[in-house]
Amino acid sequence: MRGVSALRNHAVVRSARAARGFDPLTGRVLWEHSAGDGRVIDALATPAGVTIAEQREGRPSLLRLDGAGVTDARAVELPAWVEGGVVSGLALHRGEEVLRWESALEPPRLYRLDALEASPPAPSDLGHTLRHGVMAEDGAIIDVVLSLPPGPATRRPVLLSCYGGFGEPHLPVYEPSHAAWVRAGGVVAHAQIRGGDERGRSWWEQAKGSLKVRAVWDLSRVVEQLSLPGLPGVPPAPVVLAGGSLGGVVAAASAFDGRRLCAGLITTAAPLDLERLDEHPLGSLWLNEFPSSETPEGRAALRELSPLRRAATLPPGRCPPYLGVVMANDARVGSRDTVDLVRLLRSRGHRARLHVVPCAGHAANPLSALRRLGAACLSFAAAATGGVVRPTLAPERTPS
Repeated sequence: MRGVSALRNHAVVRSARAARGFDPLTGRVLWEHSAGDGRVIDALATPAGVTIAEQREGRPSLLRLDGAGVTDARAVELPAWVEGGVVSGLALHRGEEVLRWESALEPPRLYRLDALEASPPAPSDLGHTLRHGVMAEDGAIIDVVLSLPPGPATRRPVLLSCYGGFGEPHLPVYEPSHAAWVRAGGVVAHAQIRGGDERGRSWWEQAKGSLKVRAVWDLSRVVEQLSLPGLPGVPPAPVVLAGGSLGGVVAAASAFDGRRLCAGLITTAAPLDLERLDEHPLGSLWLNEFPSSETPEGRAALRELSPLRRAATLPPGRCPPYLGVVMANDARVGSRDTVDLVRLLRSRGHRARLHVVPCAGHAANPLSALRRLGAACLSFAAAATGGVVRPTLAPERTPS
């Protein structure tokens, strides 16, 4: 259990999949709740009962437990604006229940739970959010959350991000660089591909281990839809793929499939040579997420999936411009793979840049490092797509 909420006679603990209430004096279990294919975001004990925030189908949901057991659970109807973002927490404030809500365009704010309909956030001058489904080759529906600037639907460059691994959901949480891209006239898209947890454990297992390539196929299908026929309200436009950590592996494998569907590729802190995955500081913890290297079939699948191997076989003109970002103090993923990929692409005449973010690690970085990272990525994306804004590019760093 990783979260605790307590009143005088009622304590609540939660994990990603379940919540449990008990008497803090006697330890007696009062109730138990399983999220099933959902994910518990938070659970809050209140004088009136318990409120549980969950994520289901990539959308937020709320439950009330007004009695002593899960048979008394009832869903709280949420207005449409809440479902367009992410509920990231619950709390009691001066005796009133509040939820913390954010979206790709709106920073986290607190809202009274009993006044969601009456007090929606003011319409953003940045734009609005849409959700569309893209059909994968096998018929599965991949949700894509789109954040668009105001005004008529016109051809606007798309910054498309993904994750697709470890059963972690890829949600449209607030990111200042994404809001800046939309303010500049672009579109931000979050692809909730398989390998994540947007639809429960089975969504993860459908693109795990020997099936990892399915996450790449899902992402490529989303790129096809955005860049060729387009989606409702989103005309066809150039797409820059962006992925961090494992998401960078998936994005690079998709971008290097030889078709050059995307206008650019950005990876951040990504292990891009899957045949040497265990040489990274925490690489041994990633092995089960990819095909096994213990069998001939698994090794062949790893080679076929590895971005570095794919890049080595790209024909002329089939490689999108590439920005490889490494974090100088990364204790999880080393920089070698990104440096090797930049050097390989340049040796073959492709456009590739290396950007090192100083004083930054794999996660929980200072704002100064995040600003540098965001500026580097947005300037690259603008140049790759001919975007409406062309910020000054950071000085290029040559691999040594």
